[in-house]
Amino acid sequence: RLHHEAGHLARAVMEGVALALASCLSLVREPGDDEQERQVVASGGGASSPVWRQIQADVFNTPLRIARGSDHAPLGAALLAGVGSGAYGSLAEGCARLPPAELVIQPDPAAAAFYRSRHRLFQDAYQHLKEDMHSLARTAVFDSGG
Repeated sequence: RLHHEAGHLARAVMEGVALALASCLSLVREPGDDEQERQVVASGGGASSPVWRQIQADVFNTPLRIARGSDHAPLGAALLAGVGSGAYGSLAEGCARLPPAELVIQPDPAAAAFYRSRHRLFQDAYQHLKEDMHSLARTAVFDSGG
């Protein structure tokens, strides 16, 4: 609408990314998982934004733990390698060796309920549009020569 400004668009992008991440998270969730018992850890530049952190906690309906320090991608890869090689008996055992979170963002129950209803719409829209999106991705990018 006409009243929307750059901040609205930025928030829409954050919400869309969080909804897509929630879809990914649902693929690795165990049946009967308690959302509040799950651990989701955020790190890096995006984890420094209070708005982005709260959106993720609300969309995942899970406390969002903000990791201490930086360079967590190699740490995560090493942890997974440790599980795969048998150095850790399980992912939970490896994760227990990580330092505690420096901050925990709690989900807002009203916002979590709102995003839960929006997530269903997001998933429906994706199902209707995924073939078109894949077709667009396969087409060449227009090169204006500049």
